[in-house]
Amino acid sequence: MLSTANLWPDDVEEQTMALECWQKACNEKDVNLDFTEEACLLITRCGSQLRGELKTKARPIVKTLFRLKAPVDDKDANKLRKFVHGCLKSTLYIYKNLMEEAGAYEHSIIQNVVNAMWFTNTRDKSILCFDYFAPRIPNMTIALIATVNIFEEWTSGEFTPIDFSKENYQKATMAYRALPAIQEELLSRARNHARAPGPQSDHAKPVFDEARLAKLARERAARRSNPHTTPTNNTPQQLA
Repeated sequence: MLSTANLWPDDVEEQTMALECWQKACNEKDVNLDFTEEACLLITRCGSQLRGELKTKARPIVKTLFRLKAPVDDKDANKLRKFVHGCLKSTLYIYKNLMEEAGAYEHSIIQNVVNAMWFTNTRDKSILCFDYFAPRIPNMTIALIATVNIFEEWTSGEFTPIDFSKENYQKATMAYRALPAIQEELLSRARNHARAPGPQSDHAKPVFDEARLAKLARERAARRSNPHTTPTNNTPQQLA
């Protein structure tokens, strides 16, 4: 869900996402397990890992497609600096044809990063959890944000690492809005790249029905009013 909805969720959003993932896992394994504090931490810790993986996979692709490399002299550095600033100022990296600014959101960088991160083969996360990626490719935005981050590492004319952080890039996610047809085409090509079979939606009934969710809410409220209460072995501590 971090890949398709919000790469940097706040605490409430993060807990909601974790609960939904827990429900889906319980459905798939046909088990009925309480959503505990430990379970939430186990899931949410994956966020920084995913962001690091995205940066690691996107960096060599961006460097190759845009020919970003260490300059050999000052003239080379100035040329690189001018190119990078031009791309960032006019968002040229989204265009299929950079010089004519034609083909918005059709530059191959988007497809390449999406393929490398989410659609490498039939066992990849996007294939196994297809409902989060259908009917269009929502993570195109995240691929573009990673591209911006990597470009900004070269604004001085040579490579300087920049953190791929919420503080620096969360607001930038609002800057990209591609046409649905382009998103659908990206998804189709990505699935072909992964050699995935035809998609099948998962409409399994949630393990956590309204009654159980209400029970969890009451237990959380009770713990907030009495934070020193120690849960028993038969009643795992729920998410606070």
